[in-house]
Amino acid sequence: MRRGSNLSHSPERYKVSKNSALAIRSNSNMFPREQRVGGMRDWKFQKKHGINFMEAGSGPLIVMCHGGAGSHTHWIRNIDALAQRFTVRALDLPGYGDSDPTNKEYTAAEYIAAMVPKMDALTADVDRFHLVGFSFGGALAAGIAAELGDRVEKLTLVAPGGFGKPVGRTLDMRRLPKGGLEMPEVRETLRHNLLQMMINDEVNIEEDTLSLQLANSRRTGFNSAKLSLSDLTPNNIKKATAKVQLIWGDADKLAHPSPQDRAALLREVKPEIQAHFIRGGGHWVAYECPNEVNALVIKFHSSCDTLTH
Repeated sequence: MRRGSNLSHSPERYKVSKNSALAIRSNSNMFPREQRVGGMRDWKFQKKHGINFMEAGSGPLIVMCHGGAGSHTHWIRNIDALAQRFTVRALDLPGYGDSDPTNKEYTAAEYIAAMVPKMDALTADVDRFHLVGFSFGGALAAGIAAELGDRVEKLTLVAPGGFGKPVGRTLDMRRLPKGGLEMPEVRETLRHNLLQMMINDEVNIEEDTLSLQLANSRRTGFNSAKLSLSDLTPNNIKKATAKVQLIWGDADKLAHPSPQDRAALLREVKPEIQAHFIRGGGHWVAYECPNEVNALVIKFHSSCDTLTH
């Protein structure tokens, strides 16, 4: 793909089939691992250094950091495709999913600093690894890459945060009521908030989407806005030695004033950055346009297939 390329996602909409969907009880605080079927039967779950993560595939190691109010399930439409080429470790970050709680009083810089030794330990079985981060996890991944230097071979940031608090942008977010998906007000609030922040096209909000969003929202223990609204990402990208790829949906409502403007800010500190803008994709572009995101990640990171793993 060319730098600054615009990609339109294929007309055949990607769906998570029943044979590759994560079964989540919307009224439960648990992700019932015994209900994983299809391709996900090969997902292996571990917990080390207080971090829960799933692992799939074989090959060079690629570590994935989810967005705010999320978990490893933010990558549910990406893991199986990437696992055909890589050893994928999709984390529950501190304070999220099944990982240990974190200090809620941490600043953005303190949260990153606390995660750096954990990432170093979680990847101690390889000399170098690849890193992918989404939104809040993108700001975190940039900070980790800045600190771990040459250990991070390549870095993909998907709709990353960390550009400061936007001026002139407002989002009509609603407080999520108690209860499960059997309650119409819960379903409507989830749908409304997804369209405000995460998803561009309402047709991409399915039953799985609502289940994932509800389960993740109920298991959030750190304010991701501390990182997402910080201004740390440009300086961390400047400091990082890894090659960097940026992916945005061109309809991302959180990339204010535009994804192209944010990419331009990072190119000021690292001109060789590759940037891609997926036509019609919202903030959660890896979920809404998975085929395009998967192809970009595989192509960018595959040139280092000879890495020790």
